[in-house]
Amino acid sequence: MEIFTGLRWIDLFDILILSFFLYRLFMIFWRTNAIHIILGLIFIWVVSMVAQHLGLIFTSWFMGGLSAVSVVIIIVIFRNEIRDILIRSNPLKLLFGHPGQTIVTDYQSIADTVFRLAHKKTGALIVFRRRNRLYDHIQEGVDIDALVSPQMIESVFNHDAPVHDGAMVIDGNRIKKVGTYLPLTEREHLPQKFGTRHRAALGIAERSDAVVVVVSEERQEVSIAIGQEITRVLSANALARKLKMILQNGGYEGKSNIYRLQQIGRELVGLGVSFMIVTAFWYTLAGKQQSLISLTAPIEFRNLPAEYDMIKASSDKIDVQISGNRRLINTLRGEQISAFVNLANAQSGRNKILLSKENLHLPPGLEVVKVTPSTIFVSFEQRIEKVIPVKVRVVDKSHPGFRVDKITVEPEKIRVVAPYSVAKGLTVLSTEPVSIENIRENTRLEVGVVFSPASIKPVSQSDQKVLVHIAISPSQKKTKSEKK
Repeated sequence: MEIFTGLRWIDLFDILILSFFLYRLFMIFWRTNAIHIILGLIFIWVVSMVAQHLGLIFTSWFMGGLSAVSVVIIIVIFRNEIRDILIRSNPLKLLFGHPGQTIVTDYQSIADTVFRLAHKKTGALIVFRRRNRLYDHIQEGVDIDALVSPQMIESVFNHDAPVHDGAMVIDGNRIKKVGTYLPLTEREHLPQKFGTRHRAALGIAERSDAVVVVVSEERQEVSIAIGQEITRVLSANALARKLKMILQNGGYEGKSNIYRLQQIGRELVGLGVSFMIVTAFWYTLAGKQQSLISLTAPIEFRNLPAEYDMIKASSDKIDVQISGNRRLINTLRGEQISAFVNLANAQSGRNKILLSKENLHLPPGLEVVKVTPSTIFVSFEQRIEKVIPVKVRVVDKSHPGFRVDKITVEPEKIRVVAPYSVAKGLTVLSTEPVSIENIRENTRLEVGVVFSPASIKPVSQSDQKVLVHIAISPSQKKTKSEKK
């Protein structure tokens, strides 16, 4: 996939680690007020990236400023949630535990106690904390840390108890506060039968994800408030099932296979979303990072004048340091870099040639930092013409009973061009090997000429081959049998 172009295995490992941490934070703050703020910050970051890409200067600057202070915003807004999470959980549980699991509570016992209070015409208001922090919305109250039991509930809401008019806060299987006062709902047009307890139950339910159980001492009714709704519960068993379904099983009736599949699906979606967010952020960050790489490139010598020959170069390759976008650097291949030297102004002798970034071809978006060596020396010699005789190179001996009378070559001489130092010592050119072992009559052969060294070139292409004439006749020597 093109999106992963330039992604090294160490970069993928980096993304996976951060994705896991983001996923854990997502699960810890899921169904809390904090998740909305986290999503808002992510939205600000996305808008900032889009604005920067589209060139919206003012929007990009404004969103970038918000992103810069996002860490402070998170600490200030989430200070209570962070403190609660750190107090309630150890680091290993935060990273590897199940964020959604709750302590098992005897909801049937609580439901039975609530309905006993209703039958005795004893009012009660019990708040079950879920994930949102409650203590920012409640007032006064007495802090206790007692195990939930029927005796504790009945004693707190007994008419003779000093805290019976307030609410009880239950967190897991512990009673955390009693005698506390809850904010009243601001909704109008509620049924007239709803008293202060019902309005307080709706007030805290609207401001958090808490579950609130209300006992009306006048009508001997039990109601449960969740979010914007408050409904009557007719039996203790129904109340126990509802509390267990919401508080312990996350709103699902029992740990069914469907629930497990839905839970696994939510976790996979959370992991996938976290991975995409971190990958997008990584590519954004990597796109701003500059990287440096060193490559070796061969030098291509161009436009050498026909009258000169290059004898020697101090180097035929260069080392190049290149900087640029990290993603481009990671995808850069050696064959994409080419170096060249223009020899159009070359002169005979030793030439000094300076190398710089102008001598390189690079993909767009990359910049040359350093070229090594920065100077090379190239020696040239003027090429001269010279007429050189051609000699036939004969291998093997003639067939017994035959003799070679004469070997000639046509043309006998050819005109060549070569560097001066080569041409001045050149006295003869040889043909390719010619075998006469199986020749029994006059023969004419077309044979190639060997031009060595390679700097020697024929002026005419037709001189690359010559005609060799071989005159042969039977030998006049007598054999041993003839002599007898």
